[in-house]
Amino acid sequence: MIRSLSLDSLQNVYVGTNSNGLFKINSERNSITNFSTSNSKLTSSSIWALDCDSENNLWIGTYNGGLNYLSNVSGEIKPILTSSSINSIVNNNITNIYVDQANNIWICTEGG
Repeated sequence: MIRSLSLDSLQNVYVGTNSNGLFKINSERNSITNFSTSNSKLTSSSIWALDCDSENNLWIGTYNGGLNYLSNVSGEIKPILTSSSINSIVNNNITNIYVDQANNIWICTEGG
């Protein structure tokens, strides 16, 4: 099941699924890439929220896996925050992500 969608300025479409991870659809290359916990550093295959920043990096909110980041430069996923980190999010269930015009990242979680 699809839970979230995002489009970057390069026209890549990102699809977050309930249990099959993240899909990147590149229409220019006619390719689809799947990122999951088994083939990347993605911390959960349940993707609840997506948004791209001004540099076409993708911010990924997961269920029970916190925040992840897909670098436009390296093409790799990196875990960013977990609730056990100092100055971290209060809950690993991220329900929404919004990147504003100043490139600030706003994160909504089940815990506030």
